[in-house]
Amino acid sequence: MRSCVASLLAVAVVSAVWLTVGPGTPPGFGGLGTALLFILIVSGVLNLLPDYLSLLETRALLRLMGGRAARIAAFLIVDAIATGLIFLTWWLLMFSFVVVLNLTEENWSQMWVRLPSLIWGMVTVDEQIGGGSIFFYSTFFTSVWLWLYALAYGAMLAARKVAPVIRLLQWLLPLETKPLRSLGIVSGGISCIGYWIFGFLLITLA
Repeated sequence: MRSCVASLLAVAVVSAVWLTVGPGTPPGFGGLGTALLFILIVSGVLNLLPDYLSLLETRALLRLMGGRAARIAAFLIVDAIATGLIFLTWWLLMFSFVVVLNLTEENWSQMWVRLPSLIWGMVTVDEQIGGGSIFFYSTFFTSVWLWLYALAYGAMLAARKVAPVIRLLQWLLPLETKPLRSLGIVSGGISCIGYWIFGFLLITLA
């Protein structure tokens, strides 16, 4: 239930952005609210189950996370590919169901011919496919915990790298014991950098 609620919220957020700064409200919906309601209804079919499966997949990868940065980056790539494939597989099943409902041979052939362009348009955020990208990219919200883990790991590595620099700055800039010296070093450094940038621009534009 929590996964379903989160999926609908993710679709609502992506839809609001799409309909506001994207192509706008599709014709025939009568307004932003009606269009958003229709999208949420469609997302109940297209997103709830694949999003939950993607969440389980992300949890499984999260238990295996750890080690070097390359390993974490590989897990992020695997998660992105797996999430996309889960959604596209379910979308293809729903697409097949719609095709079956169109029993005429002409409709059957036309819809299957359009399939590659529909998938490509959905992945590349093509406005001509009617906002299908909304349902595709909202599925990736299930990977948020994996990305938070990666960001936290990166922050820890950065803190380890920056720690010696901070200790050096504390030695060079003793604000409590020698504030004037610290002010002189900082202002002098800023002036030198500004002079070098100004000189570089003069030489480049000359």
